[in-house]
Amino acid sequence: MKQIVLDFWNFVKKPKDIQYSGNEKAYKWKVFFALFVLNILITIVYLGLSSLISYFYPLEHKLENIDFGPILTFLLLVILIPLIEEIVFRLGLRREGIVKSLFTEEKWHRYFSIFTYLSVITFALMHGTNYLFDNY
Repeated sequence: MKQIVLDFWNFVKKPKDIQYSGNEKAYKWKVFFALFVLNILITIVYLGLSSLISYFYPLEHKLENIDFGPILTFLLLVILIPLIEEIVFRLGLRREGIVKSLFTEEKWHRYFSIFTYLSVITFALMHGTNYLFDNY
């Protein structure tokens, strides 16, 4: 598990577009569960920090006052919006289709980390607009 977390940390520091080429299913499951546990730990820390920040600087989420009904809310917030986000923010990180025609393999690997960081920053900034900032 230590090596998996180190590999993840190295990817965060310098993302590379390298896919796992092995067929060992046991290793794939080990990676999945190791990253799942890491995700839970990071989520616990995040929830603690966000609760602390919310205590001192309460923010109102824009969707708190909107009622679409349970079925439409589920379809929008659990299926449609995440699907659109995945297409917009992750599909561009694959060297396929139009991206392949724009970048040679050498240039793609040289600039992949920049594309990844831009995608992450844009994703985060977009989610900052989920809150009302009219009282600050």
